[in-house]
Amino acid sequence: MFLKLYRFIISRGSLPVLLTLLVACVVAVVEGSLSPGDIFLVFLVASLQSFLLVYEFLFDAAVPVERLTEENRLPDSDTVNAVAMGMSFIPLLLWGGAWLAWVALLAAGIYLSRSLWVLLMRLAGRGRLTTQALGELDAQQPAVAVYVSGLADVAYQVNQWLPVLERLDLPVMVVARQRGVFDGMAETDIPVFYARNMAHVETVLGYGVRTVLYPANTMHNVQALRQFQLNHFFINHGESDKAVNQSKLLQAYDKLLVAGPLAHRRLVGAGLALRDNQVEYVGRPQAELLLEQAGQQTHQGALRVLYAPTWEGFVDNVDYSSIGKLGLGLLKALSEDRNVEVVFKPHPYTGSRKSAKAAELAEMMSFCRANGIRVEESLVSIYECMNASDLLITDVSSVLNDYLITRKPVVMCVNEMMSVLPVDELFPSARAAYKLRLGESVGELISTIVQDDTVARLRQEVRADSLGDFPEGAMAKFKQVIQESVIDAVQ
Repeated sequence: MFLKLYRFIISRGSLPVLLTLLVACVVAVVEGSLSPGDIFLVFLVASLQSFLLVYEFLFDAAVPVERLTEENRLPDSDTVNAVAMGMSFIPLLLWGGAWLAWVALLAAGIYLSRSLWVLLMRLAGRGRLTTQALGELDAQQPAVAVYVSGLADVAYQVNQWLPVLERLDLPVMVVARQRGVFDGMAETDIPVFYARNMAHVETVLGYGVRTVLYPANTMHNVQALRQFQLNHFFINHGESDKAVNQSKLLQAYDKLLVAGPLAHRRLVGAGLALRDNQVEYVGRPQAELLLEQAGQQTHQGALRVLYAPTWEGFVDNVDYSSIGKLGLGLLKALSEDRNVEVVFKPHPYTGSRKSAKAAELAEMMSFCRANGIRVEESLVSIYECMNASDLLITDVSSVLNDYLITRKPVVMCVNEMMSVLPVDELFPSARAAYKLRLGESVGELISTIVQDDTVARLRQEVRADSLGDFPEGAMAKFKQVIQESVIDAVQ
């Protein structure tokens, strides 16, 4: 019960204010009472903290349609939270004299004055700023919009498409439903526009857009799907055997741009009522553009192993992650092998649903730091990591399928939940990978692979089935499909 209450308080961002009141109560008990001036000080502290809690909401609401740039980026949330929490201890200074507490409050007020000024300027100029954004849209007339919505680290889903979108011979924009999307995006010349609610989405899409692309299947997508006159294409953010890629909600899109025949069979097998020509193969153009094949690199020295596990998923029955005992065990084993160089790149969502998984990830990160294992953050491209590796260790995820482009060996972790399942039957892409289970020796497995890569031929078969085969190239195919969609859209 208390844990649920704590989580509720955290989710509402109320902890700093409650902590301030608690500290004030402790001071009152120790001192016997608080003077009216002391109570007023506590009130001001709590008011400033409350302002910080609603600052992002007010910042968003002030200008509901806006082109996102470095100049109008939100303050770092970690810094804001740290300031709010730090202010909770100002009442403690009352023990040393009220003047100390007032000086600390004044310092906090001065620190926050710029944020308050920026907010006031946005509120005062909201009409002008909105008109400016709409003027930019009118001048650009983007034919293609990429619609992005989701958790704080969702930007990785659109980042992988940016090199492809930048090569389209059409004006493109990104529509971000949360301002934080822009914070995690890679540098690009493609304009990013914030649309706060459904009405603003309709406004933004009314400036020349013919086709909307969706890299994820989120609940906010329905607010754009209402625009019946537009083409709505699901492009996904990876080709994998995860259950999420079999959702009935996929039936809502005009076209499902999948990588290859394997994805099509997966949808049919899940019982989706697909329409004629709804599914089209376009490969993985970003992987084709950015990944190097084995033999294109000249590397000497230790075997470079990339360990890129997935996250725990939104529900337990799709938790394919090896984060935990399996992942920590393989990191420990590989760290003891002088002939192996390991890079750890966890999924950016890891621990977002399960606090236990977040703790396990923290333990693994701590081990990596203590043992010289490089950890790549979420903003580092997974394709860069793939190119700088000789072998991949991963889970059921699109990382496995994309890596097939490189023709290098893949090891797939089979966690405890999956250990009783017919893995190759339920996850067809797994046929291209060696399997690693809890308690098995990753060192011995890698030694075996280096000596005789028996799965090499099967990897090529799965690659063609999973990622398609395009003589003209996946990039050319994708461009053709998008170009035709813009021409054919209802005017």
